[in-house]
Amino acid sequence: MAKTKYKEKEREKDRPERPKARSDAYVAMLVITFFAIVAGCLLLYLDNQQYEGKSPPKEVIPALTDLGGGKASEGK
Repeated sequence: MAKTKYKEKEREKDRPERPKARSDAYVAMLVITFFAIVAGCLLLYLDNQQYEGKSPPKEVIPALTDLGGGKASEGK
């Protein structure tokens, strides 16, 4: 049992050190996306502040006009 642990430690010494993980293009895109979302949320908040306490204008619904010449069509 003790020999196997000793051999494992010796093997680890012989192995070259692993290079540190580097950030790639996907990490850069993730950071850019994060800042874009934060900027979008900030702009939405500022836009919403302009309408603080105001209600939307009431829309006037136009009356429907009769396009059939004033007479209802009769079924056959």
